[in-house]
Amino acid sequence: MIFQPIHLLFKLENIRQLIYDAFKGNNYAELSQKYNMTERGIRKVIDRVHKRMIKEKQPALFDFNDA
Repeated sequence: MIFQPIHLLFKLENIRQLIYDAFKGNNYAELSQKYNMTERGIRKVIDRVHKRMIKEKQPALFDFNDA
């Protein structure tokens, strides 16, 4: 089975969301073992997902497209 790039991106984003949902605040080591990643990698994933979620929920402060 040949994976298309869009399929891989969707799968990666799904795994990132699973990691974020499983995060309890102090279980980096547990998640790194479960997902076969380094603790630093887990921290980066959690940070990226968290920033993305905030960006999606928070409206833009300045909208310059009205000109």
